[in-house]
Amino acid sequence: MAKKTQAEVADEAASKEFEIPESLPKAVDLYFTLRSKRLALEKKANETAEHESALRTHLIRTIPKSDMTGVAGKKARCSVTTKKVHQVSDWPTFYKMIRRNNAFELLGRRINEKAIKERIDSGKKVAGVKDVDVVVLHLSAIK
Repeated sequence: MAKKTQAEVADEAASKEFEIPESLPKAVDLYFTLRSKRLALEKKANETAEHESALRTHLIRTIPKSDMTGVAGKKARCSVTTKKVHQVSDWPTFYKMIRRNNAFELLGRRINEKAIKERIDSGKKVAGVKDVDVVVLHLSAIK
């Protein structure tokens, strides 16, 4: 399934039944309020994720040393296993293999925006890359 563009996501959200004030100043204030609320929730979620990560690390380090295959609490059971994952150890060789075998599906389809911008800003052309306009909404609190 193709990923939705920023415009498609915005159109979808706009078509839902949300409170949209008629007055633009009220719309800006509501946007600011909702954005602030979301950022506060994200901050709390990030703190929870840090706690979760610390517990994950603790369990991964401790369970194998306990000579148990796993541990169960009242809500969940946890075990530690290992699995093989693939990691590139020699990027030049890997890139040669990709080019030689036309195996570009082994790479993700994302560009490094910063590196592209640096090349273009230094006067170099980047084949296959074009500029597109993206709508950005800037918001700042009034004190």
